[in-house]
Amino acid sequence: MRTTLKPALRWLLLSASLVACGTTPDITRSSGIAVIPEFGAQTEQSIGSSNLHALAGAFVTAGAFVTAGAFVTAGAFVTAGAFVTAGAFVTASPSEWNAALDSSTLSSGPNNTFTANTPLWQSVGLSQGQQGAPQLGQGVTVAVIDSGIDLQHVAFNGHLSSSSQDFLEMDGLPQEGGRPGDVAFGHGTGVADIILQVAPNAVIMPLRALQPDGTGDTREIAAAVRFAVQHGAQIINASVASAPDADLEAALADAAAAGVYVVLSAGNTGNSPVLYPARTARSGNAAAYALSVGSSNTDGVRSSFSSYGPDLEVLAPAEAVVTAYPGNHFATWRGTSFAAPMVSGALALALGEHGNTSINLASRLTAHATNVDAVNTASLQPGTSTLGYGQLNIAAFMASLK
Repeated sequence: MRTTLKPALRWLLLSASLVACGTTPDITRSSGIAVIPEFGAQTEQSIGSSNLHALAGAFVTAGAFVTAGAFVTAGAFVTAGAFVTAGAFVTASPSEWNAALDSSTLSSGPNNTFTANTPLWQSVGLSQGQQGAPQLGQGVTVAVIDSGIDLQHVAFNGHLSSSSQDFLEMDGLPQEGGRPGDVAFGHGTGVADIILQVAPNAVIMPLRALQPDGTGDTREIAAAVRFAVQHGAQIINASVASAPDADLEAALADAAAAGVYVVLSAGNTGNSPVLYPARTARSGNAAAYALSVGSSNTDGVRSSFSSYGPDLEVLAPAEAVVTAYPGNHFATWRGTSFAAPMVSGALALALGEHGNTSINLASRLTAHATNVDAVNTASLQPGTSTLGYGQLNIAAFMASLK
């Protein structure tokens, strides 16, 4: 077990409304590289009687905190380290859940897609895409580098790889840590289930590298990437952000060299640029097999919280996604963390049908995205593509592979 992390600096808050929540988590540091959580715009969603609050927070870039475009120098402690962060989080106490949210009573549609998600799946052509992929991701392993997952959740029955790892406890049981109220509790569980909603027969390789508060260490993220490659993952989903880190970049390049697709969330700053490592997806050593993913609504309008810029490649509708939550519950989440696994799931559908293809599926997926410039004029910068190729279109992507 790693030594206890020590509190160091206080968070910067994105809005006064978060202050009212009474939440000011500590930034913490390990013996190596320091890490903190990265949060998106504050939101409140509800299903049934549950009120789920996503927390806003601070962003880090190479030694400075970024909050809504303002920079605060953080001193030698921060500049000496790289930071790994998870996306938007939801907290809920057990008493807030009611029976209608339990997996035993929550109605779902075909292929494990929840009725509440019908509008967003319609917007990306999931049903048509699944019809063109009858294997539904069979035989495809997707590594999820995150906070672990609820290994006992019914959503994952029969869908977990025998190869998994907890890089915090250094064992093979990457169980989601913490409890309701911890800001990252359920993050990895939610991300993994979205992949299975898109590709229901895929296999999840859970790799725990983030604490219950969303913090992590770039060394552990890099180690998780290498583990995924060595143990046969064809896709890696990493809904994280950090300052540039040579070891992590080398690990991502190694994944690309092995032909492993890496899907990265763009970040939740609401501004340009896309956060690292997603911003390397178009120009770094891993570019050929990496994808940077931002969030949109079901009409293709960029989400107000989503990072964007020249390094963004594709959008997916992640403003209100129902997905698994620890304890055989389900919750609504939002953030680019939950857009990325939609793209990972789409790649899994394609690999389930065309595992031996010589086609670069990352390029094919972006080439068949739906152009959404017309509904995003406020997010466009003259002479620069800031929204990538458009919104994910699973139907067009799969049809292009026939």
